[in-house]
Amino acid sequence: MFAALRARARSDRGTTVVELLVTMAVMAIIVGAVITVWNAAQQGEGTTTSRSVDLNSMRIAMQRMSKDIRQASSVHTQTAASFDADTYIQGVKHRVAYTASGTTLTRRIDGGAAVPLISNLANTDVFTYTTDGNLLLQVTVLLTIDQTSGQGTLNLQSDVQTRNLTS
Repeated sequence: MFAALRARARSDRGTTVVELLVTMAVMAIIVGAVITVWNAAQQGEGTTTSRSVDLNSMRIAMQRMSKDIRQASSVHTQTAASFDADTYIQGVKHRVAYTASGTTLTRRIDGGAAVPLISNLANTDVFTYTTDGNLLLQVTVLLTIDQTSGQGTLNLQSDVQTRNLTS
C-alpha cells in the first residue's frame, strides 16, 4: 500500500477534481465542528460570567445585612419581607431598614432614600427569626434571585446571631 502511495507521489499526474471535492468536504466538516465547539464555549463563558456577577451582588448584600443585623441594638419590625432595627454603622447608631418588595431588596438608613441592593429577587420571604420569648436570637437571611442569564435561580443563606439585643 505504501509503495502505491510513493509511486503516486512521484508521478506528475496531480490531483483530480473528485479528490479536491472530497478534501474540501472533509475540511468543511472539520471547520463546522470546530465552530460549533467554539460557539458553545463562548455561550458557556457568558453564562459563567453572569452567574459570577449575580453571586457577587448576593454576597455583598449578605455581608452588609449580616453586619447590620449582628450589631442591632433594638428591633422595630421583623417580618418575612422586612427587617428594621437600630444598629451601628462605623460606630454611630442609625436606624436601618431592609425591605423586599416585588423583585427588589432595598436598604434605607435613618428614613432616607431606599437604596436597591438586589434587583432580581425571586422570593420576598427573605428573613426568618429565631426567638427565646421576646429576645431575638438569630435572623436567617435567605436570598433567592433569578439569574440574569435566565438559567434558573440562585440561593444564598446565612444565619446571623444577634450580639447587642437584650430584650
